[in-house]
Amino acid sequence: MLKKLLKYDLRYMFKLWWIGAVTVIGLAIIGGFCINNIMHPESYNTFFVVFSGIFLIPTVLGISAFSMYPLIVSFIRMYKNFFSDEGYLTFTLPVKLTTLINSKLISTVILNISSYFVVLLSIFLMIIGASNNFLEDIGEISYFFKDIFEYCGIYSLFYIVEIIAILILATVFSILFTFCCITFGCIITKKAKVIASIGIYYAVNSVVSFLSQIFITFVSPGIVACINDFPEGNTKLSVLLFGLVAITFIAIFCGLLYLLQYYMLERKLNLA
Repeated sequence: MLKKLLKYDLRYMFKLWWIGAVTVIGLAIIGGFCINNIMHPESYNTFFVVFSGIFLIPTVLGISAFSMYPLIVSFIRMYKNFFSDEGYLTFTLPVKLTTLINSKLISTVILNISSYFVVLLSIFLMIIGASNNFLEDIGEISYFFKDIFEYCGIYSLFYIVEIIAILILATVFSILFTFCCITFGCIITKKAKVIASIGIYYAVNSVVSFLSQIFITFVSPGIVACINDFPEGNTKLSVLLFGLVAITFIAIFCGLLYLLQYYMLERKLNLA
């Protein structure tokens, strides 16, 4: 049943995604040449340079809007499936509540990862268009990463795995956080559920961002200093262990949010 639910969720979420992806990639290609024109105004007339600067505005706005697409679509899908009139049909399906949550979670993760790829590709294409010596620039970047890999040695592979794991878990955390805000907003209010959910999302997100800023400001320097105090031979191992600790904490928070989401939906069903 999970496959069927995923099929419908993915079809809904990617219905307009392709149009946005193609548009953003096209804007990025043109935007890259516009940046090149601005960086080398002596090669073009004034009107063309000014036009290039103006065209960069929709390019930046397009990429920014596309990066917000997964959040908006998942918000709408979650609300319609669980808390609108369609929700009555959703909860009558012969499936477990965890299956419904998993379908929304997995489909949104896929949507986010696909969007990350398109945004990175767009930025890469802009760099190509903006560069007059692309091969030379790529060579410098490759040397930079080569130096990093040579310094890290065998740890490079573990670092890459950790980075991928952290990115995926951070995406899952962000999605579950959004789901919990939607659910909580729809449970505590009878009217204006969407407005309440959005308000709760931004309020809680502001608090989390503030606490994160405090952590970065006061705790991170201590962590960096602690890592630097390790003997040179153990520094790489300490970074690896720190990454594992970060993965563990994010995974725990994801699990807590998942349980909270399940509890709130189950409570809603019991009260219905």
